[in-house]
Amino acid sequence: MGCTRWACLLFISLLVNTHAVAQRCATPVYEKMTSPNPTKEKVEFEEWMSKKVISLREAKNSSQGRQMAEIITIPVVVHVIHNGSALGEKGNITDEQIISQIDVLNEDYRRRNADAANTPSVFQSVAADTEIQFALAKRDPEGLPTNGIVRVNGHQKEWFTGENVALKRLSYWPAEDYLNIWVTDIEGNFLGYAQFPDSGLSGIENESTDRATDGVVIDYLAFGSKDKHPTSSLAGNYDLGRTATHEIGHYLGLRHIWGDNTSCSGTDYVSDTPTQQNSTNSCPSGVLESCGSRDMYENYMDYTSDACMNLFTKGQKERIRIVMENSPRRASLKNSLGLVEPVIVSNNLGIRKIITPETADCADTSVPTLEIRNYGNNTITSAKISLKVNGSVVETRTYGINLAPLAMTTVSFSTYTYGFPGTYNFEFEITQVNGLSDNDNSNNIAEILVTKPEEAELPFNIDFNTFPANWTIENPDEHITWQLVNAPKETSSNRALGIDFFNYENGAVDILKSPSIDISESPVAVLKFAVAYGGLSKSGKEGLLVTVNPYCGDAIDNADTVYYKVGNDLKSYDKFDPTNASDWKYEAVDLEAYRGQKISISFIAINANGSRLYIDDIEFDDTKKTDIALEYIVSPAPVACSTSDLEFIVRNQGTEAIASFDWQYILDNDEVQNFHWVMTNNDSLLPNATKVMYQDLPGLSKGEHSLEILVKNPNEELDNNPLNSSKNLTFYIDGSYDYIPIKENFETFEESLWLITSESKNTNTWTIDSLDNNIALRLKATNNEPNKTEGWLTSPALIFEGFNTAHLSFDLAASYSENDGSLVTVLGSTDCGTTYEDILLSVSYNDLINGGFSGAPDKDNWQTFNINLNQYLGQQGVRLAFVSSGKQGSNVYLDDINIFVTDQHIKGVHKPYPNPSRGTFYQPFDLDYKQKVDIIIYSTNGKIMAEKSFDNTLNQTYTIDLSSFSSGIYLIKVKSESFTDINRIMIQR
Repeated sequence: MGCTRWACLLFISLLVNTHAVAQRCATPVYEKMTSPNPTKEKVEFEEWMSKKVISLREAKNSSQGRQMAEIITIPVVVHVIHNGSALGEKGNITDEQIISQIDVLNEDYRRRNADAANTPSVFQSVAADTEIQFALAKRDPEGLPTNGIVRVNGHQKEWFTGENVALKRLSYWPAEDYLNIWVTDIEGNFLGYAQFPDSGLSGIENESTDRATDGVVIDYLAFGSKDKHPTSSLAGNYDLGRTATHEIGHYLGLRHIWGDNTSCSGTDYVSDTPTQQNSTNSCPSGVLESCGSRDMYENYMDYTSDACMNLFTKGQKERIRIVMENSPRRASLKNSLGLVEPVIVSNNLGIRKIITPETADCADTSVPTLEIRNYGNNTITSAKISLKVNGSVVETRTYGINLAPLAMTTVSFSTYTYGFPGTYNFEFEITQVNGLSDNDNSNNIAEILVTKPEEAELPFNIDFNTFPANWTIENPDEHITWQLVNAPKETSSNRALGIDFFNYENGAVDILKSPSIDISESPVAVLKFAVAYGGLSKSGKEGLLVTVNPYCGDAIDNADTVYYKVGNDLKSYDKFDPTNASDWKYEAVDLEAYRGQKISISFIAINANGSRLYIDDIEFDDTKKTDIALEYIVSPAPVACSTSDLEFIVRNQGTEAIASFDWQYILDNDEVQNFHWVMTNNDSLLPNATKVMYQDLPGLSKGEHSLEILVKNPNEELDNNPLNSSKNLTFYIDGSYDYIPIKENFETFEESLWLITSESKNTNTWTIDSLDNNIALRLKATNNEPNKTEGWLTSPALIFEGFNTAHLSFDLAASYSENDGSLVTVLGSTDCGTTYEDILLSVSYNDLINGGFSGAPDKDNWQTFNINLNQYLGQQGVRLAFVSSGKQGSNVYLDDINIFVTDQHIKGVHKPYPNPSRGTFYQPFDLDYKQKVDIIIYSTNGKIMAEKSFDNTLNQTYTIDLSSFSSGIYLIKVKSESFTDINRIMIQR
């Protein structure tokens, strides 16, 4: 394929505020972007935009509006992020190339481009001068002269889109005052990407508000113009500077011209751009048509080559102007001082930055410290600076200094002692310079809101059944972030903290931050946690960063990295979501270097639009202990056709490395089998590390079996916590099979091929319960102690052959629950039960519409759930399992499990429908067991008009096609070995 410009996003919205990604010389990359309610958000935004358009047009039509056409000039800073190249080499592009790009922007946005003459005559009347122009900044954020170009060695050859935050942290100017453009070598074939404007609308939660990433990123091979700077090294069809024109269009609120939809239903919400079916690649000639009109492929917001683009429209101009008037970080650009030449005066001392305290401080005291700078043209020898805390002056000091122009120094105040945890506002003000008033007071005041966090009690172990007290989540873009989710580990109902990178903005970060952790007197300091990640990101830069801040300040700046894994280094399984304990990694970080002080710990998710990331069981242990835990029994499974392996996972739950331990198993209450494990190669099992243990089992007969496993004597010492060292399991070797369709209503469960299992016979599990006029399955957990026991209801091995569709239906009810975890998880196995890797559905209490009853459920408390099982069509040895936790909480009721093999099924309907009909009827069945049925159609005089037999009928709905019959009344007779039914049907045309 030829070069294409921008990656086609399945969903791009101003409200999603994701990156509009451009691509060079490759097939377009399709990125899936979703939002909680994209339709509602688009409607709300566009209603708001429509009203603003009307207001803008009314203002333009007024006499005052006709007289005052405002030209808006946007201050630009170009951050050139190179890899140590000399000026003019590779990514370290020259000033002249940068200036050529600014010239192109001004020509394109003011319609002064030479190729404006190429705009087809049919579009000339709507082509617009947007009255937006651009200029390199003359004043930097400190008020010093600048040429608007910053050069930084990023010490990296190329940058993935998933490293968006890291890239922009290298160099950034306040987005309220400058259009930030980062020019670098973007990984792969991407040309650039932009951050959409913040709409400022309340009630729309899906737009990014992260000011620290606001701007545009352009690949150095697409930044600048070959026409204006012939020596520039630029990429083929993208050498005229239109990549920046396009991406800044997104930055100013424009959508792709085809509306990111290929069905002619997409829209860019601009009335004078024709509806277009798809993007346009390369540079076509002549007329292209789609959706009943001529395509405006010359528009800057299409995907054509640079030489083919030449216009914005009046409607696009209106959107840009509305954004410039209303979007918080766009409207402020008009009042920016970035284009005002600095005026150097005498006696101009300014606060450059606050060094301490940081935004959070877990120490009991702080020494407030500033970095000050001489921004004037004379030497400064003294300064008077005051400090207020929460509005009250706590100290005013006069400092003797000797600062030449532009020189810097630090000054400190007396030690400040905090009170109780809470917020403290520190405000610093320069009140005198050289004994006189400061001649420029714009930089004399600086303030910071400091949080003194609560302290965590040690030791702690966070299992995320609920969100931990005093921990916080920082979500800079106010988009998708960490949340409590179901994530199977030792149990299918396990809760963890997860983040969905797949449906999230590429390059974002989200932070889970601890309260203050006092390890000033801890004999050891070990952080342990579990992590699960499928590793589906293409960039390889997605992952998890753990930092420690000795002052409890910013999670990234001034913090130490103690754990950093991305891509395959973090990957713990090959699926999108974990299914059991073996899909998790168990990590431990030695924090010995921080003993003797107070710290905060931050878990930072780094997104590259790939998989989902989960963390669980965050543990901080400050006591020395030796603890070997039996984490999870992988095999035997609760129900399987056969097994010959014992497989289980042990974990070092202590703080000391383990070099050896003993273990044993008892099978079917027979003799104890003893084993001793020793780590080879003089290595050891480190804290929080896991090991999978294997052992052959003797031949197992069909039927029920019991298994007990015990691990003990770590390092030939007593285990400090023997309560987590053993597990029991009741399991079945069962080769029973059945064909779909399936029905299980528990009325005669003693004859059923379905099996109930649990960890042991003494734990609560599924039991048959008689209700009013009904029998159902119940898991009684109301009076349980909190635990991780599971009850399993497992199907026989199912054969899914001979049908074109299959779906599972079941009824569920649950009484009130304090636990918001999973009530029931439906698992699937394709290997006759050896492993259950498919999570088909997880139902929580919040998913129930009619939960919360007391006592037994009535008919209104039941809810039907459906699962598509087409993935198993044509397979044998499929097992389904309904798994419910024994945690304290709900009584869970399960009934009417059906696997249907026909599309039509209306619960409770047994007679043919619709009646009357134009000729097509549906005959549903709901039999107690599989039978052969005969369906016979009679005329009213008793003549047989049609008949057909159906074997193995259970819960199917058959289609009866009588479209060839004439209108009238007929009789339909349904006959089986257990019943006969006759009904009148009418064909009416």
